[in-house]
Amino acid sequence: MSNSNVRSVCRRATSSALLAGSLLLCGSATAAVTINFDTAADGAVIDTFYQLSNGVTFANPLGGNIFARSGVAISPPNLVNLLGTGVPGFDAKTGAVDATFSTTVASVSIDTYPFVAIEAFDPAVRRPFLEAYDAAGTLLSKTLYTGPLPNPSGLVSGPTETLTVTSTTNNIKRARFSSQFNQFDVVRTYAAFDNLTFAVASQFRATDGFDSETSSALSQWKTARGSVDLVTSGSFGITCFGSTGKCLDLDGGTQMAGRLESLGPLDLPAGTYTLSFAISGNQRGGATDSVTVSLANYSQTLYTELFTRASADPWQVITRTINVASHTSGKLIFDHSGGFGASDNIGIVLDQVQFNPSPPTQGPSSTILSDGSALVASYAADPSLGSASLGAPQMVCLNSTNPANCQAAATLYNRPGAGWTANLNTPASCQNARWIWAPGTTANSAPSESKSYYFTQNLVLNSTPSPTATLYIAADDFAEVFVNGVFMGSTGSVTNSSLAGAASASLKAIPIAALLHTGSNLVKIHAVNGPGSFAGCTNCTHTQNPAGVVFCADLGTTSAPAPASNWLSQSLLSSGLLLFGLLALYGRRSAGTARA
Repeated sequence: MSNSNVRSVCRRATSSALLAGSLLLCGSATAAVTINFDTAADGAVIDTFYQLSNGVTFANPLGGNIFARSGVAISPPNLVNLLGTGVPGFDAKTGAVDATFSTTVASVSIDTYPFVAIEAFDPAVRRPFLEAYDAAGTLLSKTLYTGPLPNPSGLVSGPTETLTVTSTTNNIKRARFSSQFNQFDVVRTYAAFDNLTFAVASQFRATDGFDSETSSALSQWKTARGSVDLVTSGSFGITCFGSTGKCLDLDGGTQMAGRLESLGPLDLPAGTYTLSFAISGNQRGGATDSVTVSLANYSQTLYTELFTRASADPWQVITRTINVASHTSGKLIFDHSGGFGASDNIGIVLDQVQFNPSPPTQGPSSTILSDGSALVASYAADPSLGSASLGAPQMVCLNSTNPANCQAAATLYNRPGAGWTANLNTPASCQNARWIWAPGTTANSAPSESKSYYFTQNLVLNSTPSPTATLYIAADDFAEVFVNGVFMGSTGSVTNSSLAGAASASLKAIPIAALLHTGSNLVKIHAVNGPGSFAGCTNCTHTQNPAGVVFCADLGTTSAPAPASNWLSQSLLSSGLLLFGLLALYGRRSAGTARA
């Protein structure tokens, strides 16, 4: 690459880094790339600086250039900024950085830390954020900084944290990052940003039983050394797992056993993964065999284990939990023993490989709030029955002025007129609540009638909630509330249009204290849109028959609630320029340093 300080994880492993044999992790189209902004001069405009080398352009949605700035960088010397002079750092009043990718990607991350003006006498409440959008401009996902915020008695800046957004369908076209701003706040939270990383994920099936394959040239795997044989159960003296389908003999007919690798790098956000597979002995009276199973990349082995099987050893399902400490990529590898001349062309038999490359992103929260953040997960079916998460919900609005707190990042249904008039100003804990619906929904998505989604939040309480703890909810057209699996109440209707209309015009108070306890609590909202008859249409779009739900809670607990989202809003952004002259942070103290 022409910019030498742009790092790519696409490298060839050496034998010292991995097991024997070289592993090409990725081609140029699937590399994970980090831009650390260090190759540009201090104060240089970088709007198109990385376009040729890395396919990324930068812009401020409010207008103006994006700059590389020397300062208290996370990886010195430079970070990214909205201004070419002054202390590097900004919030959403001044704008944001939009990074647009020439090719859509599956994951984006950015390092950040928050800070305040040194003379601030009130604690910060707003947080840095990262959002992901598809090519149509639809908000796909977003995440908030979760670390400690600056406060007058302790920190002038918070510790560095990596914000990450992901998509399992490789459809992130643009990422936006800034720090939340609210014109009524006494203290503004600024943020510094560095190390933009993006990657394309390999489209690896969660389960591969090899039954769809037609030859040993496998669609999901490559044979990096030797050969493997695709076998139909009952042929060549081999019975596949479950006595049906197809499986692999890992020592094919070339006098060299196979090394099987998953195609392309698997994108691995930090989290816990489950790998399982079935193996048996060679079943044909051959010698004892062994295979090394690994999850690895060019610089580290995330998991490795040797399995030895005698010829008559029966099928056994192996399940392993793999912890990934930080966002990376890797390949699954099945490396059978037996180099050239040491193979008998009869090997361990493999079947039913299962691996989930997308761990849950829903984290704990100390408040209940529908703000469109990753603290709420959405599902197409009841998650208690094993339904997979669709990811974070998206904010939705009928139009740009309805509801009254519609955010610039919300998806608009383009429905004319007023609606969704529930008052979100009372109680105060509801002021940052937003109407939400399932991710990927657009104004033209159809059919909208009778659509049903579940939204869950992992509520963690450090102290006993007040006996008056109450959840507030409004819906278009019906919603029911469950706490720790128990039904607590509902609002609206899918059979009575008058009740459905009333449900979006006011918040219903549902007492929930009886089921809350110290520690982790699961709050589940089941929301359902009404039938087409409510809107006089069939195969309705969301413009014709809109759907949404909004919820919040007054928990009455001494545990401090997590700050709610207040995403980049054009109306708030347009109110003025950032006054960097107020900041005396240049020469930032390390995280945890007390004020002078």
